[in-house]
Amino acid sequence: MSHILAGPFFTKKSLSLTLAAFILIVLAIGWGFSRHLDGLLEDRLKTLSAPGVTVYSSPFPVFKGERISPSLISQLEPDAKMANFRTIVLSENPSSHQTTRHFKLVFSRNLKYLVAISPIDPGNPDPQPTESVSLPPGFLGTIIDKTLALYRPIPLDLVSERMKTTLLVSEDRNFYNSPAVDITGILRALVLDLRSRTFREGGSTLTQQVVKNILLGQQKTIERKFLEVLLAVKLARTHSPDQILALYLNHTEWGTSGSERIIGIEAASETFFGHSARSLSYRESATLAAILRAPNRNNPVRHPARVMAIRNRIIESLGETGHLKGKRLARDLKSPLGISGGIPKPPGPYLTSWAIKTMGELPAGANVTLTMDPVLSEKVDQLVAGDLHRIDRYVWKRHPEKPPLEAAAIVMDPRSGAILALSGGDSFRLAPFNRAIMAKRQPASLFKIVPYIVALNPRDQGPPHANIETILSNDPIAITAGGHLWRPRNAENVQDGKITLEEAFTQSLNRPILHLATILSPREMVKTARSLGLDSPDASDLPLSWPLGVTPQSPLQIARAYASIANGGYGVTPHAIASILSEKGTPIRRFTPLPTIVRRVIPAQTAYLVGDLLRRTVSSGTGKSLSHWTTSDGWGGKTGTANKGRDTWFVATSPDRIVVVWVGYDDNSPTWGFGATLALPIAGKIIRLMNVTPSVPPPPPGILMNLVKTGCNDPPRIIPSLEGNPIASAECQNTPRSPGLMDQMGLFLKKIF
Repeated sequence: MSHILAGPFFTKKSLSLTLAAFILIVLAIGWGFSRHLDGLLEDRLKTLSAPGVTVYSSPFPVFKGERISPSLISQLEPDAKMANFRTIVLSENPSSHQTTRHFKLVFSRNLKYLVAISPIDPGNPDPQPTESVSLPPGFLGTIIDKTLALYRPIPLDLVSERMKTTLLVSEDRNFYNSPAVDITGILRALVLDLRSRTFREGGSTLTQQVVKNILLGQQKTIERKFLEVLLAVKLARTHSPDQILALYLNHTEWGTSGSERIIGIEAASETFFGHSARSLSYRESATLAAILRAPNRNNPVRHPARVMAIRNRIIESLGETGHLKGKRLARDLKSPLGISGGIPKPPGPYLTSWAIKTMGELPAGANVTLTMDPVLSEKVDQLVAGDLHRIDRYVWKRHPEKPPLEAAAIVMDPRSGAILALSGGDSFRLAPFNRAIMAKRQPASLFKIVPYIVALNPRDQGPPHANIETILSNDPIAITAGGHLWRPRNAENVQDGKITLEEAFTQSLNRPILHLATILSPREMVKTARSLGLDSPDASDLPLSWPLGVTPQSPLQIARAYASIANGGYGVTPHAIASILSEKGTPIRRFTPLPTIVRRVIPAQTAYLVGDLLRRTVSSGTGKSLSHWTTSDGWGGKTGTANKGRDTWFVATSPDRIVVVWVGYDDNSPTWGFGATLALPIAGKIIRLMNVTPSVPPPPPGILMNLVKTGCNDPPRIIPSLEGNPIASAECQNTPRSPGLMDQMGLFLKKIF
């Protein structure tokens, strides 16, 4: 062997050179790896220091007597100050010609209702209360890693000293002496992990936790632990302990609030306790430190006993270190967690999630304002969930095997397409699938507006195909298709052979619309459907049942289609983003409230005629029960019920609001309900929440208002039609009327007396 090593190829000199080369290669690799880690750390810290994209709601009004909680106002308005547990002081949303005024909002003792709105005027000690006030855009969160989070980074000196002390006592008592790595702690954790054959103990310093949270993730492996130690040493060399502590406090997660991550001490303090981190007590700080041990498991609302046990151990540690003593220590150990009314859930998670998906990549520091009315959004979410549970309890008693019932609801301004509120289901946290946007369901009778629009449209040559009083056939139909005989029926038990277009529309009858569709151009109907934003097969591929709404549509498509009727015939693009401004305030993207350039999709006269039919549906048709929730004659509506109630719908229309509600099962099971019984009540309650009273729009030029008697004994009615196509009163003969019961009684009494 020595002979071989002493050979010409393995001299001592060559071995030394080989060893030196090997050492140089190792050093080069180590230097390169070190530079790679430096770059990784530098890039991540630069990303963290960059301002995030902040998301706000639109300015929103609040009204005296409205059901609203102070916790929602405090969450939306971080600058609001709590004067006491039921009084908030804040600023209004000033217009361009106003100076900012301050108001005091006073809530009921149960914190559910706003009972007074009082201006604050230093020059007037007794100002008159007001009925409403417009509040500034509400803070909804910050976009972190393409998801919305509650995130408000603050300087370290704005964090309570009690919170800093509690955190160090709980997590890393030796932090300021040895901030990078605790060798003793790592060895102790390694021994415990080897004994349990799991990665249960970490032994990490705060610096290592910062590295783990912002760079490496939560995976537990030997390789990741090695990288964690190296990066922690590097971070400790380039940052002071105060800087590392600020990174930890501002970028650690404290679980979730509804669908949003809670990132940073300020967001955690405001979420759990309703106030800034500046005023955290030892008791509150210990609760936050307890949550940090396992944010997803240690939820103080779902697991209060577990969190309290950990909190009390931390409070005992504060007693051992001398920070809490005597009565104060005993009081904190016995005190409740003090979570402020449960964890507030940010309003409108379905709407916010959809908006984030549509806004694309944005520069750091951008400010996004949504079209959302946050108070209405929260109420719509609660209402949908509550009504679904009520209906489910009723259905479950009869069909316990049924899956959970689901719903979608949209409130939109038809003039601009701005979405004010949107609910995509019972619970975003449990089921984030957005049915309002993504679910395609059969619209049933809601789709009938398409052939009715084509029938009522003015034509270049000759009168329209029909007017509101045109007589349609209601005779039975038998159609053979694919070897099967199809006999469509009316949902309403109307058997008259002849019926007016108004009756067919307001009673949502099937046979008359099928008879009417036979005289209409398939190409024109398809063109109209697509111009309204609805999906449709080509004219050559239309199924016989197409006019009855068998082509699936999303609730958003339905809202867009009915908006064109409500706004006088213009096409709108439904959107959730009002504006996007750069960090300097310059517009990046903006949607104006009332577009100056719009596309007409149906004539104004036709939109008015169909809108009139929708109002008649509410006054005397299938939508008549809407009167339980509103007495305004400005609301129109349309019910829709697919076969066996698999899809139930209601659309409410007015010149400034559209409400769309769908109720059904995700697996397409029958509900055996109707649009008027399942969807309409939810829409009615939403209308009642909105506090708006629309009026009937005036007729546009080209509309003739006819005074018509439709029967001999009926009072005259005003029925609109196109100019040049007047509606005449029905002809009738003065036939003797059969004596009624009262007449017969009168004759009998006359004979006696």
